Amino acid sequence: MSDISQHYFDDKVITLEKAISLTVEYRLATFKMFFDKFGLDLKVKYGFGLALIEFLQWEIESGRITNDPSTGSAWFKGINGLMTIDLAIAMQYRLGDISVDRACELYGGDPPGEGFDHDHTGKEDEKPTALKIKYPFLGWISFIKSDYISAQHKLWEAHQQSILRGVKLCNHLTEGLDANEAEFTEILLELLDFNADKLTPTNSIYLGNQAKSYYPNSYPIDEGTLDNLRKTLSKVDQKRLNQ
Repeated sequence: MSDISQHYFDDKVITLEKAISLTVEYRLATFKMFFDKFGLDLKVKYGFGLALIEFLQWEIESGRITNDPSTGSAWFKGINGLMTIDLAIAMQYRLGDISVDRACELYGGDPPGEGFDHDHTGKEDEKPTALKIKYPFLGWISFIKSDYISAQHKLWEAHQQSILRGVKLCNHLTEGLDANEAEFTEILLELLDFNADKLTPTNSIYLGNQAKSYYPNSYPIDEGTLDNLRKTLSKVDQKRLNQ
């Protein structure tokens, strides 16, 4: 784990620039290490993290996440990079290599103090979910502590907390996107919310196949692929109305 932590644990605060700059190799290594240790489904390699790893591989193969600062998408690099750091901090904390106070400081916040509980924070002025969005590694700790029955719910909860923070911090990066690519990011987030609400299994190849079949294989997205996704989103919206 020392190679993982050296990327940012010596920093005073995690920055978006640091998240964007993470290498492809580092991102994959962190995701695979986390879910190899804490996947919570021994029958499936990487357990409930399989879909997340396959999605990251799509991001890389489609050219959205690259090692070259002059290529790829800063929006995708930033959001994934922030989640990568969330996973690594949760892993370090769970293994006893970093304190909760230090972890919170890395996010630029005040330490929660003594008596802190992962799920019920002890901060009466903040709801647990709000605190987990502020410090998203806490959601991943809750996932790690869950059992097989609750793991899927906890996975999506942690994932969406990381995404919510990432989207907020990376919102300004959509301004430089190609118009079609900007629309694609909006569709992607809507489909993500849909799958999270349905608790779509992440310990199967379903979502990975969805990315390969429907998402663009190049960057930026072309009009034909975008039009097909618009139709897919329309079907998703109809399903929501019928629920």
